Amino acid sequence: MKFPQLFTCMFFGVALVGQTFSQDTSASARAALPVEINGHHIGETLLQFMVAEGTPQMFQDCATLVLDPSTEKRYATEPKFSYKAKEDFTQSYLDWLTFKSRVDECVNLADGLKGKTIPLSSKSGANITFAENKLVQISLVFPEPICSSCTGARRPDSVFGPMLSFDDVLHDLTAKVGPPDTLGERQMQNGFGGIFTFPVAAWTSRPDVTIYATQDRDDETVTHLTTVLIQERAYGDRMVQLQNARPNAFQ
Repeated sequence: MKFPQLFTCMFFGVALVGQTFSQDTSASARAALPVEINGHHIGETLLQFMVAEGTPQMFQDCATLVLDPSTEKRYATEPKFSYKAKEDFTQSYLDWLTFKSRVDECVNLADGLKGKTIPLSSKSGANITFAENKLVQISLVFPEPICSSCTGARRPDSVFGPMLSFDDVLHDLTAKVGPPDTLGERQMQNGFGGIFTFPVAAWTSRPDVTIYATQDRDDETVTHLTTVLIQERAYGDRMVQLQNARPNAFQ
């Protein structure tokens, strides 16, 4: 079947490579149990992910859907619609969008089983990345209003995690995996020339995963966003190698 396919890789870990931290705890490598986040851990298979999400039947449902001879024709036949208001789609068009979304999700799962890199979302709101039929990356984002009186301050997206400050996230991560190996700051400049300093923490001494936590500023929603990235160490190394091997467009 010639269905459109979605491939997304997050290079957040790559962006942090080479950053200077103000504090180094020089922690030795720790042999530890797998880091479990919201019921998932690095290395689990797609089937294990689906069982944890409570949807193991999806594999069988997808096989039935994709093998149906009518699926490709129905997928490719986008119905026409008329509308009075922008949101007033016809029911047939809405049904087609729902069907198309189901097929795309099934193709994504099939690609994951074939060893390709795919993104999924867990019920908890975490973004999950699979490569070679194993979970290699977990990403979570926690918003926090910059100030309670800021005009227009709002939650940027309902799928984000609970409202937590960077200090809250750092406390919870430390309780789960121990103190960070490096803790420091980085500076960012916005389009108006404003300079902002954000905290960064990294857990890099574990043999299985690397963990990064950093804060950014979202001026549109007047919030700080704390992002936590948990990567399989080997996967993170591959992403760095790919980035370093990419030709420079200006040379």
